[in-house]
Amino acid sequence: MKKALVPMIVAFSFLFAACSTDAVTQSPYIVGVTEYVYGVGQHAQLVSEGEEENLIGATTNYVRLGGWGGYITGRFDHSVVNQEAEHDGYDLAIYPQGGAGNEPAVIYVMSDTNENQKADDVWYQIKGSEYDSQQTVTVRYYKNEDSEGSIFYTIDGVSDDSYILTASESYNGPSSLWWWPFYDTLDFESIEGASAGDDEKGTYISFTAVMLPDSKEFSGTSWIDIPDRFLYGYGENYGGEDYHLVPFGKSEKMANLIDISDAVDDKGDDVYLPSIDFIKIQTGVFQVCGDLNEISSEIAAVADLSMLGDEWELE
Repeated sequence: MKKALVPMIVAFSFLFAACSTDAVTQSPYIVGVTEYVYGVGQHAQLVSEGEEENLIGATTNYVRLGGWGGYITGRFDHSVVNQEAEHDGYDLAIYPQGGAGNEPAVIYVMSDTNENQKADDVWYQIKGSEYDSQQTVTVRYYKNEDSEGSIFYTIDGVSDDSYILTASESYNGPSSLWWWPFYDTLDFESIEGASAGDDEKGTYISFTAVMLPDSKEFSGTSWIDIPDRFLYGYGENYGGEDYHLVPFGKSEKMANLIDISDAVDDKGDDVYLPSIDFIKIQTGVFQVCGDLNEISSEIAAVADLSMLGDEWELE
């Protein structure tokens, strides 16, 4: 009997160590990125290999999503529980890069229903304040063979001679040189949220996604956020009612707070999700604002609020 005791003790020791390790190593933040596609935008020349890793953990970096359609999908190492009572019902913190002007991003959540640890179940959109004003469209951005030219696009196949702001009017140099090279590195066969191809208009990259109403208007001599718009439910939304100071790493940082209970299906019906495992964040506004160029969301991190400790309260 004594000989059998040692293996039992060892076995229980390993079991306890494994459980303890799991508890210690669970992170409040995103631990991995399953997909990332930069949207056509002014910062393409700054996007380098590994850009998506800026969303992992709690660092001083941030990930550039680019213009409308650009997105990133992240995963947690645990299921984020839909907390009804804690923190006014908020469950997730979406930390933006830190700025002044709203560049709203649409938020989607997913539960790992089939338990395969892959983001291949159903996405549910977080219903924000502008949900009733949004539309789902397909935008094709066309490569301009003239590197000094602008990026031409169509919305649902309709063209009205629309162009993204020409590079000569911005500070980044020839548009096709800094907007397009990133897409040549992507394997579109393995990407769910974007596609590429050729038609009679040329070579394109295409996104089908939610398009939100404009977030800015020109007033006097500058572009300003439209009052009483984007009140809650979006990322990088500095004027939102859900924008609060919450823990971040060893410090604090402002974030948009998200309630999983605001999830809806593709028909707009409420969906109850006990927990979620994946999050998708996507630039939602298609608008070019003069010298500011396009609206393009930048996100620093995402956290499970329930794991940020108990020594803080919403103000």
